[in-house]
Amino acid sequence: MQVNFLQSDAVLRLIGGSIRVTVGSGSMDVTIATRSWRGRDAQIQLNRGDLSLRLPKNLNADLYAQVLRTGKITNSYENLSPRPRTEFSNTLMNAIAGSGGAPLAFTVGDGSLKILDSEKPAE
Repeated sequence: MQVNFLQSDAVLRLIGGSIRVTVGSGSMDVTIATRSWRGRDAQIQLNRGDLSLRLPKNLNADLYAQVLRTGKITNSYENLSPRPRTEFSNTLMNAIAGSGGAPLAFTVGDGSLKILDSEKPAE
């Protein structure tokens, strides 16, 4: 599935498939609703704004998160480990969740990317 918007305040609850979502500006609240992604991959891109990513406990996936220009990544999800020979930074995370699995990629041009545990209450 491919979705493109110039401006949106999107709420996505995803369970699998091959997903491509691109939003020019706004906010995105993305929830991965299952422990194991059923399908090929997901690529979520937001040019300008705030992206909140909610991950389930015991997720199995390969996760790539990046802020390209201005802004930062805030990670409060405890199940992520850096891929071999990489380190987490304020703008880049190349991680394995659980035992790894389907690639899930999240990119923000200018703004914030928050990675949260979907089972914990919002702060």
